[in-house]
Amino acid sequence: IAKERGYLIIGLHIDAEDWQSPGVKTIIDTVLAQRSRGNVVLLHDGGGDRSQTVAALGKLIDTLRAVGDTVVPLSQLIGLTRDQAMPGLPSRNRIARAGELIGWGTLSAVQWLLYWIFFLAIFLGFARLVFMTILAVIQHIKLHQNRDAPITFAPSVSVIVPAYKEEMVITRTIETLIGQEYPGELEVVVVDDGSPDATYEVARAAYGDHPRVRIYRKPNGGKASALNLGLTYAQGEIVICLDADTLFAPNTVAELVEPLHDPAVGAVAGNAKVGNRINLVTRWQAIEYVTSQNLDRRAFSLLNCITVVPGAVGAWRKSLVEKAGGFSEDTLAEDQDLTLSIRRRGFSIAYADEAIGYTEAPDSLSGLAKQRFRWSFGTLQC
Repeated sequence: IAKERGYLIIGLHIDAEDWQSPGVKTIIDTVLAQRSRGNVVLLHDGGGDRSQTVAALGKLIDTLRAVGDTVVPLSQLIGLTRDQAMPGLPSRNRIARAGELIGWGTLSAVQWLLYWIFFLAIFLGFARLVFMTILAVIQHIKLHQNRDAPITFAPSVSVIVPAYKEEMVITRTIETLIGQEYPGELEVVVVDDGSPDATYEVARAAYGDHPRVRIYRKPNGGKASALNLGLTYAQGEIVICLDADTLFAPNTVAELVEPLHDPAVGAVAGNAKVGNRINLVTRWQAIEYVTSQNLDRRAFSLLNCITVVPGAVGAWRKSLVEKAGGFSEDTLAEDQDLTLSIRRRGFSIAYADEAIGYTEAPDSLSGLAKQRFRWSFGTLQC
């Protein structure tokens, strides 16, 4: 096809192998070693760093002339002028050439831009991880310097458990709550949010007569409305909220309440861990909860900038929650919304790393996607 279009096909005899960047002397020696093979030498002027080729070219010409060779352009070798061998583009091709230059130039600029954007993103991500880790270590050391003293702050506590379709786990959740090692008064308020299954009936059958457990039922209206109903029945000074599929360690309530002895603290974020590590999806989340959420929360605690008390394990001053108007139903992240409301009132948010709640994480990619959409969209709303 090239010959039919009038092109000349020229072979080559000597490959300088300069594309390997072997060094100037090696390039020259490679050409000299192949002089007997022919008279067309291949050098490369594109494709990476060609500084060695440029440095070798003048020395190579001088060396070839010194051994008796005549160096000529390829056009002279085959008896043509340069313009005959490489005619200029016809005028009608100038527009096409300009378009190609613009197109390839734009592509090159985009490639360059993407390269530095990704480089900067990776660098900042790594720098953030190092910074957060250092802060988290400092927070851990400071927090545990005075942990030898026993916990004595024990105001009355109401634990509110909003439940929706949790008949399989609700009794176990209540069991971990009434078994808490907490020296003060503690009550459990369960609010069934119109579950279509037997969540309410199962809870009533197991703990309906328990003196420290109260169980209520309401039409389905969402988690925030269930929490607000529980808030109206709660009698404790401190309100602790957890999801119905979350299990507390025996000392979690005591650890959650302890930072509230400081009147400047309005709420306390607990340490949520993945309890159902049953497949790759939940194991990934278990790592994420440790390396991302809890590591960040430690660092944010040191900087006094925690923005979310997790719904799975968190404690609030009831009086502040009531002043803030309860849990807002305007967003998909009612816990973050309330946290920000409390911060706006001048109170800080503490972190209790020993207040552990084992929560049930989504065990499928579709469930994980729905949860993260709710978290992300709710954060944007807040």
